[in-house]
Amino acid sequence: MRGCILTGVWGAGKTTLYRHLQHRLVASGCQSLITVPQAATITTHTYTGEDNDDQAANLLAWLTSLTTFLGDVDRRWQASSLPRHRERHAWTPTVLAEGLGFDLPAYPHLSIDRHSLLATEGDLAAAGLTLVFLRVPHEAIKTQCVQATRIHRGPGWSNYLLQFGDTDTERARHIASIQDTIESWVHSSPLPYLELNTHDHRWEHHAHQLCSLMLDSQEAHA
Repeated sequence: MRGCILTGVWGAGKTTLYRHLQHRLVASGCQSLITVPQAATITTHTYTGEDNDDQAANLLAWLTSLTTFLGDVDRRWQASSLPRHRERHAWTPTVLAEGLGFDLPAYPHLSIDRHSLLATEGDLAAAGLTLVFLRVPHEAIKTQCVQATRIHRGPGWSNYLLQFGDTDTERARHIASIQDTIESWVHSSPLPYLELNTHDHRWEHHAHQLCSLMLDSQEAHA
């Protein structure tokens, strides 16, 4: 198996890069693509109407089930003759995920302990996945993660921002603290990781880089 998990704060460009990379992988001939958008993890569990403890428990169960599924796909692939087939470049199971458990620092009300995710991350690493941290320089968070996303995401996002402080400076400071926590999670993870500075908005360049990384990694994991 091969693939990556994109993580970062609101406005770092996860969804934008996810879409560019998904298109590029398909265009590169990838025929066995498993995609998991951010909305399939955090969003589905924070809009259920359940209390915080139930949301956290269901999210952890979902992540465990997903990891078990991916591990099973990888084991079946490795046990077959397909890794040695001439079409393996197109057929290798490929995962593109956005967020997964690495979004949790942005949702402190879920109260999920960092250590409870390490075993799951270890299984994802064993399956051949790489963690990609989209980092926004602190001095650019106010413009990129507050002001620009307010414009692009509209009134709903503007209202959501209000809980982060009374001014854009305070809101940027809050988002920077969340990014610092995500970064510490990335550094403590058993997953191999790559850091990208997305302030340049070079989405096609980043997508090309990650696509090459993912497709080239299959030989090492086969």
